[in-house]
Amino acid sequence: MSLYTHFKWPFNSEEIERFLIHCDKDCTISTKKINSRYRRRFVRIIFIYVVSIIKTIYFYLKQYFFVSKSEFNVRKLLLSTGRGYDLNNIKKLSGVSNEKSILIHAYCMDDYMSLQKTSLFVIMLSLFNSIREYQYTLKSNIHNKVFENVLNNGVQNISVYTYLRAFFVDFIKENNDCIIYTSNAILASHAAILSGFKVINLYHGLMGAISPNTYPEYHSIYVYSEDEREYLLNSGIESEVCVYPYECITNKSKSVIFFMADNTSRVESFISLSYMTIL
Repeated sequence: MSLYTHFKWPFNSEEIERFLIHCDKDCTISTKKINSRYRRRFVRIIFIYVVSIIKTIYFYLKQYFFVSKSEFNVRKLLLSTGRGYDLNNIKKLSGVSNEKSILIHAYCMDDYMSLQKTSLFVIMLSLFNSIREYQYTLKSNIHNKVFENVLNNGVQNISVYTYLRAFFVDFIKENNDCIIYTSNAILASHAAILSGFKVINLYHGLMGAISPNTYPEYHSIYVYSEDEREYLLNSGIESEVCVYPYECITNKSKSVIFFMADNTSRVESFISLSYMTIL
């Protein structure tokens, strides 16, 4: 069973996700409180909170250096992860040409600030909740490696998540019918989902393994194969999982296309079997 949605965002780290994917049952996360580690790191934790508060105030002040677009009744918000190709599936599935939509970079705080100015009250309330949820996570029964990683990423995750959560809380007031599309913008997805948005995640290419303790609770997810769909459904997530619509191949040939092939033996093995190879 995965954590409650409110307590997943502090685990926003590729290292934590890899650890939780590969660790055994002794590494599972529970809500049982362990206060001894928290007390030993108390000074460091207070430092994390102080720096997070300063950084959050910096985000609040910085937004006044941008001209806000003040968009209303936005139907679709596209959160690009900067890869370029991720937009192909988002635009194809969301039909952005038909309705009012906005594209922003999921990891660029300036893009959010250009879209709207978030009130100080909402930001401070979000900061209070972020620190409360982060503290709850630190006191939970988590593996020592996970605990240390949560500490190492505390300043970055608390401040960024605080502003993103406040942004989406304000944004939904004028855009409550907006649907958010993204391609694995994890922290922004957590913030948007907890603010009440319907968030749809679209994979580009084959997905990797996931941990339900870190995976956002998307409204729906699009993947390329039935195997991926079955994997997600069996992992314990409650999102709707769909396979991209595609045309069935009726005419098959012995052809193989290699992308960034760094192992010539694999290519030679297909050549030996009379396959036409394209590098």
